[in-house]
Amino acid sequence: MFTVILNKKRLICIAAFISVLVLCVILVCLKPAAQKSGTTDREKLLESLGYIIDYNATQEEKQIVIPVDFSDVYENYNLLQRKCGYDLAPYKGRTATVYTITLQGEDLYAHIITVDGKIIGGDIANNSAEGSMKGLVKNET
Repeated sequence: MFTVILNKKRLICIAAFISVLVLCVILVCLKPAAQKSGTTDREKLLESLGYIIDYNATQEEKQIVIPVDFSDVYENYNLLQRKCGYDLAPYKGRTATVYTITLQGEDLYAHIITVDGKIIGGDIANNSAEGSMKGLVKNET
């Protein structure tokens, strides 16, 4: 048999311990929600352009090296970038990260290119049968 004598001091200590324990559980449960609400610069950019991100879809991330010598394809892509206020030329030979973000709309994706966390370009692509690509410009739909 086990007997515990409770006095006022022990009751206060037990209540304080339980309160701290409950507070810790609440903070642990709320932490993922707080992290989810943090919006990246990529998301802010797309939202400012009028696009709605499909947060239920998987977002991809890959590393590329921007070529030192641009092919015709890269020259044309960089022309698109320059029309939107970006330029890949200063980043020739650098490693970049390309984020593919699914947008709401039929087969609509954003590709955001960053170097050292800075957005340096990207595009909005429609992967439907007709297919199209445009720079990071306002959504007109």
